[in-house]
Amino acid sequence: MTNIDSTIEAPIIATELATDPAAPASGPGAGANEGL
Repeated sequence: MTNIDSTIEAPIIATELATDPAAPASGPGAGANEGL
């Protein structure tokens, strides 16, 4: 499950970074929640 989560989280975080520079400030948790 961890492997799948990491694989899904990576592209989501990358998209968040490209879409909104404030994403990293919110933290990877915010990106994961948005993806889910």
